[in-house]
Amino acid sequence: MRDNLEVVFSTFEATRKFGNLAERPGVAFVVGWNDNITVQYEGEAKRVPAADIEQYREAYLDSLPSAREFIERGAVLFKATPRWIRYSDFNKEPPEQIEIQF
Repeated sequence: MRDNLEVVFSTFEATRKFGNLAERPGVAFVVGWNDNITVQYEGEAKRVPAADIEQYREAYLDSLPSAREFIERGAVLFKATPRWIRYSDFNKEPPEQIEIQF
C-alpha cells in the first residue's frame, strides 16, 4: 500500500483477473481477520501507466521482494484507488469501526 492508500498488485495478461479488470475495474479487498481486526477496501483498479511504471515497480518490490520473479516474467502492475475503506476492531466492545469515503 502506498502513502495515498493505493494498493498495488500484479497479474499476468493471460489470467481471468486481467480480463475482468479490463471490463470492470471495480475491486474489493478484505485484509485481516485472525486477530479480529479487518480492513475492507473498495475502489477502482487501473493498469499502471508506462510513465509511472518504474516508481510503482520499485515500491511494489520493496514491499514484496518475492514478486520479482513474476515481474521479470512479464506480470502487469495495477494500482487500486480507494472509494471506501472500513477499519474494524472486533476485540473491543462495542466493536470499533472507522469508515472513510473518497
